[in-house]
Amino acid sequence: MSKLEQIESLLAVSGSSLASKDSKNSAIPILCKFGHPLTIRLSSLKVQSFKCWHCVEVDLLSRVRSALPGYTLVSHVFSTLAKTVITLACPLGHEYTTNTGNIIDNGSKCPTCHGTPKKDAALIERMFDDAGYTARSPYIGTDQKMSLTCPSGHEIKMFPNKFAKGQRCGVCYGNVPLDRERVVTELANAGFTLLHNGDLNTKQLVGMQCPEGHVFPKMWNSFQQGHRCPICVVGSQSSMPESELLDEIRKLGFNPIPRDKSLGFEVDILVPEAKLAIEYCGLYWHSFEHMSKKVLGKADQSSRLSALRMKHQRKWLDCQKFGITLVTIFEDEYLNRPEVVLGRLRAMLGVPSLAVAARRCTISECPREESRAFLSAYHLQGDAGRVVGFKISSGGKILGVLTIGHPSRKHTCPNGFLEVKRMAFLPGCHIQGGASKLFSAVYEWCKSNGIAGLVSFADLRWGSGKVYEKCGFTLVSTSKPSPHLTNGRGKRWSIRSMVGKTKSDRVLTIYDAGHNLYSITLLA
Repeated sequence: MSKLEQIESLLAVSGSSLASKDSKNSAIPILCKFGHPLTIRLSSLKVQSFKCWHCVEVDLLSRVRSALPGYTLVSHVFSTLAKTVITLACPLGHEYTTNTGNIIDNGSKCPTCHGTPKKDAALIERMFDDAGYTARSPYIGTDQKMSLTCPSGHEIKMFPNKFAKGQRCGVCYGNVPLDRERVVTELANAGFTLLHNGDLNTKQLVGMQCPEGHVFPKMWNSFQQGHRCPICVVGSQSSMPESELLDEIRKLGFNPIPRDKSLGFEVDILVPEAKLAIEYCGLYWHSFEHMSKKVLGKADQSSRLSALRMKHQRKWLDCQKFGITLVTIFEDEYLNRPEVVLGRLRAMLGVPSLAVAARRCTISECPREESRAFLSAYHLQGDAGRVVGFKISSGGKILGVLTIGHPSRKHTCPNGFLEVKRMAFLPGCHIQGGASKLFSAVYEWCKSNGIAGLVSFADLRWGSGKVYEKCGFTLVSTSKPSPHLTNGRGKRWSIRSMVGKTKSDRVLTIYDAGHNLYSITLLA
């Protein structure tokens, strides 16, 4: 059978036929089953998968008519490479141009009959008036800027459609420098003094002094919204543990601010002098189950639940932007180990109850029983399994302990590495160079025992782990917040302890702020 005969027999399957047996340049003319002429190249021999574009066009127009009964086809430009452009007339005679994709895929109809009507000038002016803005130029269209005056008197230009979506005066929202003279005058009129030199914007944290002489940080837009000296308006909103923390910090000579909102969000306690913020988290009130009650059933429930899991880490990151360290204290830590919590806060505030130089201390290997007793008493997480431990002592008294052991998260630990399990110091004790001296002893032990390196996790609720960087570690990654289990009444435990067990409905979940993973290689 010749090649032409083979093609003829294949065409017969689809109802097509040869228009002529004379072919040039390896192409032959054929007729589709509806009689439309087209050409097929002999080189492909894929005659069973060919398309008749005449048939495609007819089918496309038929689908348009079915989708829009009563509409009249005025003209069209058929394309095999893109959507076909088509002009239609609706039953009321409105002519418009669109493409077949909008009609068939999106069900679009006459924009005059079914589209969004053009907004009139009166509607636009009413939108500005409702927000307290004054239009100083006529409305032309949503894509043309208009001159406006905001409620604070700033003259600006803005697109009406941007205004409708929520955009407002850039001067008020801190996008352009403020007039310093105006800020100083308005503060003086209220009896306040500006304690800041240089340019200003509304979202910048600046020092202010109230009529009573209290010095505090606040944003200008916060002041404009009516927020004043937080020390003068201290109420009884703080919980008893928060009040105790405030009293302890005041005894150290600081002026902590409760329920501070000067950063643009609320923190339980702000110590401006030390650039330290503190969040006290009740295990029930900060549990995922309790916080999620407000978002269940909402349209954006999924995204809101994800945001709740990230809540503590996001607040930590927000504080970092202002150069402030956020400490997030879980309820059980303060209830069970108040002296440890207060000791760590004293160290972070730079006023330890005991200061010792590392050169006056001795380093030695710490027996298991000694490290267990010390860590159980002075580490917020208690003791943990170890391979070896070292202690730093002065005058026969243990001031700090560092232990290393097998990794708890093997996927984060390279082969031959061990993990720093615990490091703790006597509450309120600051040993200058103490951590470095302890790690030096650990590094020597690791090298002599063939340990390739170490990893360690820094809990972001208590710091970012800068001490590890000072001791030669490198930051590898930052984890997402991890869940912990709690009964909501002062008890919290690791979720790993529930492996193979059934979680009770009375057990709640609380998320931490995540961890920084650090690593150091000791043997190449």
